[in-house]
Amino acid sequence: VVALIFFSISSPRQCHRFTQSAESLHAVVWALMTAALVLFVGKMLSLFHWWSYAENGFGVKGVDVLAEICVMISQVTMASLLITIAHGYTLLQNKIGELDVIVPISFMVSIIHVLLTGFGKITDDAAHKWHDNEGLVGWLIVFCRIALAVWFSLAFKWTWDAAAPRLRVFLMKFGTVSIVYFFSYPLLFFVTGFFAPYVRQKVSHFGQFFIHWFSLFWLARMFLERGEYFQVSTLNSSFLPGGGVSVLEKDD
Repeated sequence: VVALIFFSISSPRQCHRFTQSAESLHAVVWALMTAALVLFVGKMLSLFHWWSYAENGFGVKGVDVLAEICVMISQVTMASLLITIAHGYTLLQNKIGELDVIVPISFMVSIIHVLLTGFGKITDDAAHKWHDNEGLVGWLIVFCRIALAVWFSLAFKWTWDAAAPRLRVFLMKFGTVSIVYFFSYPLLFFVTGFFAPYVRQKVSHFGQFFIHWFSLFWLARMFLERGEYFQVSTLNSSFLPGGGVSVLEKDD
């Protein structure tokens, strides 16, 4: 929660500095801020649930479920953002165009995650569960994450083949960090099983939070600082007279 509060304080400052030169925030920045806001709301709800748990011994079940749903929606939003960029959005084109198919698919993935989270919370008291997503629900989420990783990889390959050498330097770093993000949950799910049952919930909870925290800060730095992504993306060309020049043209 402290890390998210720090992010909530620092990110608006970065956004303000960005808008001073860009005049407006790009859609990718809005998507990231939305994911961060939903995650923050989820953590606040979770904190309220545990505070209630300390008071009455059972907490507020509905709040706990809603908290987990917010976390899942935040994760899917970030995954969808990475997939959209892997398809070439802001790199090979500055409009969503034919990529609008990503929106309904991402919405369906979010619904699936919400249903899985709700079902998982219903079975919280099952004897075989030592952490929130243990059992069938966890395996189904792992399958979804691997499917998203495959989708990302296919989109990344298409963009890589169409990219100029200068863009490929950025894509190499972007692809590496992104694929680590997609496989982080499956890896955490497997690793958690090797711990003693009574610490699995802590390992799973703090492991997932570290993944969220790292991803948010990495994406915020990538989008809001005028670094490598800014230089090779259409965010840079939009600030120039007659903006909208493609990355392919920049390398000519």
